[in-house]
Amino acid sequence: MDGALAGQPARYLEQVESTVRRVRAHLEREDRRGVHIDKLGGDEWLVLDGLLSRIPPSVARHRRALGVIKESPALSF
Repeated sequence: MDGALAGQPARYLEQVESTVRRVRAHLEREDRRGVHIDKLGGDEWLVLDGLLSRIPPSVARHRRALGVIKESPALSF
């Protein structure tokens, strides 16, 4: 982080949030490539936000991969 922004909380927070988004996107891309899928422990699951059909088949076919779709306001259960 840029120490010069420490006296400007709004700009500093914006830079922190941007960095977090960038790092998170990188980690999510790596996970989608299956880098960590084979390292899951016996009681761990890979839970993805969205459809499994939108990720590489090698990850989607894993027996402990789970795609979660948030409920749409138009749908009711």
